[in-house]
Amino acid sequence: MSGRRVLALYGALLLGFAAVVCRLYWLCSNTGYAARASAQSEAVLRLPAVRGNFYDCDGLPLTGLSEQWLALCFPGEGSYARLYPYADADGQAVLYRERNASRPFLLEVAQDVRGLGVRCYAVPRRYAAAPLAEHLIGYLDGEGRGAAGRCSLHRRAGYTALCGHSAGTAAAGQ
Repeated sequence: MSGRRVLALYGALLLGFAAVVCRLYWLCSNTGYAARASAQSEAVLRLPAVRGNFYDCDGLPLTGLSEQWLALCFPGEGSYARLYPYADADGQAVLYRERNASRPFLLEVAQDVRGLGVRCYAVPRRYAAAPLAEHLIGYLDGEGRGAAGRCSLHRRAGYTALCGHSAGTAAAGQ
């Protein structure tokens, strides 16, 4: 009688193992799960767009006077501890808030921190701390079109080629 019980137990274990293998095969062959896993394992971080500079009549730049550094932070205590001294108060708050996040993020730091083993990007600082001739230089709206300044005037006058906009975009913006 004990031999039959052992055989029944082995049979039940074998049946359970077969069920687990069948379920695993079904999960592996499901392309929807693979697509979702792939989407969750990639992150796209966008650096600020590169724009041209403005110069005065003497050839001195009005924009792009300095550069700022953006560090690529991977969530975890390692990035937090390495980058905390190089971030300002707002950056330190972002580091604290995002240290347990699931995706990497860009953080503005005071200097190049490549020596710490952190990937760092130099981005031109578009404007100075005190705005200089912003009514002439202008700024862009949320869609990347000139909202004020020189490019806005060109767009309103219909000279769309000077600002890089198509005629349809300029007509829609008026």
